[in-house]
Amino acid sequence: MYKYKIKFDGDAFTVLVSDEAVYLQEKLDTLLNILGAEALFIGVVGNHKISTLLMASSRAIEQTITFTINNSHNDTAEREAKDPNHIHSSSIICTNLPNEIEVSMNAPISNENAATVGMLIGCFAASADVEPLKKKLFETVAEQLSAYLQKCFVNKQTTAQLGLLNDIQSLAKIGAWEFHYHAKDVFWSDEIYRIYGVSKNQSFTPNEAMGFYAPQSQEKIKRAFHDLTTNLEAYDLELAFTDAGGNAKWVRTTGNSEVDQQGKLVRVYGTFEDVTEARLISARLKEHAETLENILNNLNDAVITINSEGQIRQCNEVAVRLFGYDKSELIGANVAMLMPQPYAMKHDSYMQHYKATGEAKIIGVGRQLPARRKNGDVFQMELSLTESVEKGEKQYIGLVRDITERLEAQDAIYNLAFTDNVTQLRNSQWFEREAKELMFEAMRKNHCIYAVLLDVDKMASFNQRFGFNAGDKALKQIADKLQTVIGNEYAIFKFDADAFIILSRRTACKSDTSAFGAHLLESALLNAENYKIKIGDARQTLSCSAGSAIFDPSEHSFETMLSVLEHALRNAKKSAPFGLCHLAKDGIKEYDKFVALEEKVHSVVKNGELRLAFQPQFNVSGNVVAFEALVRWHSPDFGWVSPADFIPIAEENGAIYVIGEWVVSRACDALNELITMGIQTTVAINISAMQIVIPEFSLFLIRTLKEKNIPPQLLILELTETALVSDMTLVRNTMHELAELGFQFSIDDFGTGYSSLAYLKELPIAELKVDKYFVDDIDDDSDKAEFVIVDAIINIAKALGVQCVAEGVENEVQRNYLSRIGCDIFQGYHFSKPLLDEEWRRFIRSAHFS
Repeated sequence: MYKYKIKFDGDAFTVLVSDEAVYLQEKLDTLLNILGAEALFIGVVGNHKISTLLMASSRAIEQTITFTINNSHNDTAEREAKDPNHIHSSSIICTNLPNEIEVSMNAPISNENAATVGMLIGCFAASADVEPLKKKLFETVAEQLSAYLQKCFVNKQTTAQLGLLNDIQSLAKIGAWEFHYHAKDVFWSDEIYRIYGVSKNQSFTPNEAMGFYAPQSQEKIKRAFHDLTTNLEAYDLELAFTDAGGNAKWVRTTGNSEVDQQGKLVRVYGTFEDVTEARLISARLKEHAETLENILNNLNDAVITINSEGQIRQCNEVAVRLFGYDKSELIGANVAMLMPQPYAMKHDSYMQHYKATGEAKIIGVGRQLPARRKNGDVFQMELSLTESVEKGEKQYIGLVRDITERLEAQDAIYNLAFTDNVTQLRNSQWFEREAKELMFEAMRKNHCIYAVLLDVDKMASFNQRFGFNAGDKALKQIADKLQTVIGNEYAIFKFDADAFIILSRRTACKSDTSAFGAHLLESALLNAENYKIKIGDARQTLSCSAGSAIFDPSEHSFETMLSVLEHALRNAKKSAPFGLCHLAKDGIKEYDKFVALEEKVHSVVKNGELRLAFQPQFNVSGNVVAFEALVRWHSPDFGWVSPADFIPIAEENGAIYVIGEWVVSRACDALNELITMGIQTTVAINISAMQIVIPEFSLFLIRTLKEKNIPPQLLILELTETALVSDMTLVRNTMHELAELGFQFSIDDFGTGYSSLAYLKELPIAELKVDKYFVDDIDDDSDKAEFVIVDAIINIAKALGVQCVAEGVENEVQRNYLSRIGCDIFQGYHFSKPLLDEEWRRFIRSAHFS
């Protein structure tokens, strides 16, 4: 509905011209006579047109005329079309005006934001030369019309709002106010006039209205109103107020703002409520509640009444028992006798100061203070002191409660909350508190902090072997030794079940991080002597691994610090026992990359960022016998990402399942290409430990080969020794089930893991792969050269009756030696690098296959 319309636009302009038609017509007629014009028009602007709303003319002219704004492509026309304030008379075209008259001048009619919503157009005889004075008068009238219509719009809008506000006030007894920022008009609802105690005919500026507030409240309301109109900050205040009749009140006032589409302030508004009665009721309720609380406390607390000189006038039996005096010893004595020094010595001066100034820090405020018994024992009391008047004399009533047991209980609870019950070290919650305080100090100084996360290796195995009770004793002994090692410069905390965090108590300048002594501390922490323990009469030796880093709190949060330490510890565990990984600035950047990769690895398949490279495998004759499919990731953010970087991440967060399925599908597509070209060879793919143990993977593998019509014997599944030992029984069963269907298995990186030769005998494998790590050792081309581990792996393959594949063959010396001792298949850069897409297709078109 128009009456609730906030924006003064073309629609509102049209309605306003209609409502004010009589006044506006009179203005037009008068102006027509003064100017001697043929016709004057008031029109609404929109869509490069001006539609006539009112007209005054000295001759018969059509009542409804539409003017078109010429939108030619010269610079002047474009500027005029965009901003009607700059429309030249020649830019306005009208086809149904008489030929002998023409548009000679125009002026904008604007809203409060100076945006053109209407136009005043003057038409004169074609031969007439309009005087500059008439043009100035014409523009002045247009400005007057703009101001008049703006005021009309504000009045209509305010009338509508006041109607709503009056409805609200009649129901809720809350007044409403409104201040139009540009028009500088203030509007009040009826309820506000009643609260102010003034006539409805009286008007106020905001400053005059704020003058009714009590002096101590005026600064608050003025500051709040300034922040509202300047920074658009709303307010909600309860302030002291005096109405026109001199009545003291309390009012609650709120303020909010309204802006236009450009974010400019249009108006501010709010509510106004008399809360005097509510505050009185609240004060009485509070007083009654405090009185009731005092009565209840008196049931168990000592009550001591003293006069203004500090002499004890009354006390109850609880006070007698609490302080150990007879009642006769207390009555008439100075209350200072119940205080230890220096409180006793200063008490009289406190009393004199209060009588002189009326200033007291204890009256009406409960405080914890020390108290003294007759036998000299000092204990902590909670004292509540109130002032009263009896027979015209001031007296003070003190409620005293012995809080010794409460403090002891609080200490016990505190220790339970922040202390590890096994090692008696502060726990991870306390570490968080200490670390955040230290980080704040370091940030203030532009310093760094240093921390170490230390984890006992294979603690779960120890617990299974000796029991959890023995495990707890072991951790306690280790904690005691570590506390001795670190000294006073570092703090140690129990972090997890079998982990500790060591935090440097001091910060260090970013340019001098050697001040932490990180190398010396880490060496001391990883000393094997710290992990020699005694359980009963037996001595055992454990080990640990540690991850450490130096952090810049201005760049890293507490949560990031923990994540970095855990990442460093995971890397250290790879070198366990006594593994160590210290992350300097570059290492933390690598961790940031690790986190970024972790976020993106889930979407690599969906985003089409993975590719397969195929590295050919050759027999002794130099013919191609197979390909190994190697997954490659090209990230828009990181470029080529090594599988060594992203495969462990994918295995940890579960993305490996989707990646594995993608590899199987693409490898089958490659086999289809080979079969179509008449090439019968195999393609090997790497299977992770996580994939092989889930039934869904085997089902997907079988289904995919069936859908793509690929014989299972053409797809070789390569498993690392780590995969074999992850769950040997489940892996063995899965391998036998797939082998029965025709799948072949290869053991990758043989010799680098911990698998048992007995396992190999039970598994349906077709080949062993000699890891590049061992092939790199071959550097002698003589016939007498021997390389024991390589020889042993090839002999094992022969004993098992499977093929032996050597990885990483990079020169003729390695090829000759491997061929001489009976290796079957060769793979490496000496023969071919891994090939992508078209490069691979060109290779297979020219290669010789066995």
